[in-house]
Amino acid sequence: MAGAEQGDAELLGGFEDGFDGWKTNGGNELHRVSADSFDTAVTQGGHALGVKIDGDPHPMIQKPNVGGASFDQRPHLGVDVLAATYGDDADVVFSMRYHYDSRGGKGGNRKGKPNVAESDDVRVPQYRSSTLYWDMSDLPDEALASPRRLEITWHPAGRDPSVQPEGRGPASGKEYRGFAVFDNVRLSDVPTDYTANALSALTQRLIREHGSVERAIPEEGDADTEQGRILFADGTTVPYTVERLADEKFVFTLDGEAFKLGGGWA
Repeated sequence: MAGAEQGDAELLGGFEDGFDGWKTNGGNELHRVSADSFDTAVTQGGHALGVKIDGDPHPMIQKPNVGGASFDQRPHLGVDVLAATYGDDADVVFSMRYHYDSRGGKGGNRKGKPNVAESDDVRVPQYRSSTLYWDMSDLPDEALASPRRLEITWHPAGRDPSVQPEGRGPASGKEYRGFAVFDNVRLSDVPTDYTANALSALTQRLIREHGSVERAIPEEGDADTEQGRILFADGTTVPYTVERLADEKFVFTLDGEAFKLGGGWA
């Protein structure tokens, strides 16, 4: 079985008894991290998955077999992470890839090309526990019903490794040394399980880049919609939109990234 259910979530990686089927490559090393030794990186239970990176410019981890996981019923993926790069204080950029079967045959479409969906990049600060969130509900039903493999890749911001779909690719010319810790890899049927953390992470990144939030500047709207800009201390403005779809069901878009908020999504 690909994961154990935990309330309304399905766990794909809790790392209490081992690596839970997760693997790496490129000479990187996996190990379990205990809460006793690194409590800020362990977000549930007593252990997390640690990855030591010693020169690989584009590290990755993957769970090769997620065929029994209920992506079709729980299309909201969350991963708790903490990462660091030695000798570089830039943010770390994460991306997730989902491989799935199709009617054209396992692992490819009718033209023999791999079936892969990829999340947007997510930037997180170093040495800070953060949550990666991917709303996969826009993927076709057929794709969500036929999972094969899940991958997570990452690299320091500013060092684009040009990673290929299978997780390996030409080196950027800069070696990456550091570590990453993963915990509580889970699927949920409720998007708001993750969106508050994801929105907070984006807001904190904008504050690091542009200073404190000065005020919101509404520009237009009606009873169900408001559009405007957020003004930061350095004078930068970032667009925002609030849409009310129903009672307790909102979509808040900040700097082009949409977040589902409210209790009406359950």
